[in-house]
Amino acid sequence: RWFVGDVKEVSALADTLVFNYAVDDSSSTLLRFASGAHGYVDAFFCVPDASVLSRLEIYGSRGSILAEGTIGQSSGGTMVAYLEEGERGYDAQQAREAAQVKPQPITATPVNPYTGEIEYLSRCIETRQAPTLNSLEEGLQTLAVAEAAYRSARTGTREAL
Repeated sequence: RWFVGDVKEVSALADTLVFNYAVDDSSSTLLRFASGAHGYVDAFFCVPDASVLSRLEIYGSRGSILAEGTIGQSSGGTMVAYLEEGERGYDAQQAREAAQVKPQPITATPVNPYTGEIEYLSRCIETRQAPTLNSLEEGLQTLAVAEAAYRSARTGTREAL
């Protein structure tokens, strides 16, 4: 939502394929945003942790941002932007030239996600400011998307929000 706007439609699959869990261990969710953009989220808790790359990929009309090792319970990882210079549009020949897109590393100060969350909440309490990153409204919107994904997985239909 923070990149392309609100989610308007959800289609999902969710199953327990490997472990004897009371919840799903495998899920794939396709999102349609109000802007028309598509998003895809997968979660596979049946894959050994050591083999997971924890990858985040964002694609747009001017390029992509690829992050690896940035999602999880520890700080660190790498993030690189591959952005086209200028507006070249779609090339039906898909002739990729190295000069057209140069990797641009994105640097950030590594933060343990749990430490960062507690520090942020503590600052909000100390300064008596309402959280903006994770407000009640943000939480409810995120919950609505998750509930729509579970309904879609259960019914096999697209779910509108």
